[in-house]
Amino acid sequence: AEQPQGHVLVIGDIEPVEPMRRVRRLQPFVDLVASRMADVGVASGRVRVAADLGEMVRLMRDGQVDLLMDSVGPTLVMQQQIGARPLVQKSRRGVFQYRTMLIALQGGPVATLDDLPGRLLAFESSHSTSGYLLPSAWLRSQGFTLADRASPAAPPGAIQYAFSLDEENSIKGVLTGRFDAAAISNQDYERLPLEYQQQIVILGETDDIPRKIMSVRAGLEPEIEARLAK
Repeated sequence: AEQPQGHVLVIGDIEPVEPMRRVRRLQPFVDLVASRMADVGVASGRVRVAADLGEMVRLMRDGQVDLLMDSVGPTLVMQQQIGARPLVQKSRRGVFQYRTMLIALQGGPVATLDDLPGRLLAFESSHSTSGYLLPSAWLRSQGFTLADRASPAAPPGAIQYAFSLDEENSIKGVLTGRFDAAAISNQDYERLPLEYQQQIVILGETDDIPRKIMSVRAGLEPEIEARLAK
């Protein structure tokens, strides 16, 4: 079939485990957005999923992704490394702000933050704001040292960490004793059944930050960028 002439608006996402799930979730959204932008030269829309933040940086730098809706951490990386421009703050499921909660098992070996050194903490993934970037920075600001469990040179007394790849894995790991503690968002915690919440102790919470920010790559056509900002 003959392809429509015009710009193909590409929205990016980061998902190392199930990329097609993100494609299925986002394609209706980008189709709707593209359908309303024909007058500024947009013919269609598609989704491009990267395996990690580094790949997304390359895709946006090379013009293969136009638009990214992500949390503060990836947004700042895109801005600093390739000049991506934040446009508007977006909500997720109606929520505009969120925070990280550090949790542990009631009656387990970790009852307070001071019990964390020498224990294993679950982070979600290296590009997750609430599941790594925010809590790791917050813990360091509290005077703690962090070390990747896989590192052979972890200093004595450091909080060791491992990536669970999913917030559900982090929570299950705490409840089953695989992890001594975990970093999850307050939204993840609020969605837990009450019986799970009652098994968890909250060690600490960060300040609230914006949930989602929409940013565009440098070099995107000005009329397209202006329409996306509305």
